[in-house]
Amino acid sequence: MPQMRTLDGTDTNQNFITGLSYPYGIAVGFGYVYWASLGTNTIGRANVDGTNANQSFVTGAHFPIGMAVGAS
Repeated sequence: MPQMRTLDGTDTNQNFITGLSYPYGIAVGFGYVYWASLGTNTIGRANVDGTNANQSFVTGAHFPIGMAVGAS
């Protein structure tokens, strides 16, 4: 089972998102953290505890700079 992270920053894992090229924008919602990468025109996603990071959750995004999460 993955180690749970705290939301107050006392147990921060800064290594679950590596190798980003110009990261820009971040959003958290529905158990995931999302980020945009301007250098690769992708949007990544990981569980909030840092597991299952996917650097290319969305590919081919044109100039991804803002992130928002909402229910549809």
